Amino acid sequence: FEVVLPWKKLLKKRLSAVLGQTHVRQTWCRPSRKHPEFPHICRVGKGELWFLLDVSGSVAPEELRFTLGIVLSYLKRTGGRLRLVPWDAEVKGDYLLQNAGQLRNLEGVLGGGGTVLFPALAYVKERVKQGDAISICTDSALQDISSEATRGLMVDLARAHGPFIWIHFGTRKDWEKIYGAVGRYVKPVLVDNRARIRR
Repeated sequence: FEVVLPWKKLLKKRLSAVLGQTHVRQTWCRPSRKHPEFPHICRVGKGELWFLLDVSGSVAPEELRFTLGIVLSYLKRTGGRLRLVPWDAEVKGDYLLQNAGQLRNLEGVLGGGGTVLFPALAYVKERVKQGDAISICTDSALQDISSEATRGLMVDLARAHGPFIWIHFGTRKDWEKIYGAVGRYVKPVLVDNRARIRR
C-alpha cells in the first residue's frame, strides 16, 4: 500500500535535528575552571540555514512560498537566520530573510532556466561558516547530478557541515536518481502527493 508522508512534521524534525545542535569548541587561551589542566569549552551559537531554492520554473511558486513560510516560522522560534539562495542554471541572488513578509520579494527572483546545481553549491562553499546548515529545495530534476564535480562538491560540503536537508517536490524517479548519487549525504523531506513511499 502507499503512504503519503506527513512532510510538514518531517521538515520541522529535520530542521530541529540540524539547527538545534550547539557546537562545542575547546580553547587553551583560558583553562577550565573545574579542571585547570583541561582546556576551556566554548559553546558556539546556532548558525544560519542556507536555503538553496530551485527557481527553474518546474516547481510552483505557491509551494515554495509555503515551504519557506514553515522554515521561517521555525527559525523565528529558535532565533536562527535564513540565507535564501535562488538558483536555476546560475545563482539568482543571496537574501537574508528574518520574517515571512520578506517572501513577497520572491516574485522578482523566479528564473525559468535549466536546473544545474553546481554553481549554487560553489557559491555557498565560498561563504558558508562552521555551524551553518544547508538545505536544498528542488524538484530534483537536476541536469548535472551525474557530474563528478557536482557530486564531489556535495560530498565535501556534507562532510564539513552535515547532511543536506533535501526538500523534494518532484517525481519518485527524480528522487531515486538523487538518492542513488548522494543518498548518504542527504536527509530527505518528500513533499506532496507526487513523492510517495511504497511499502
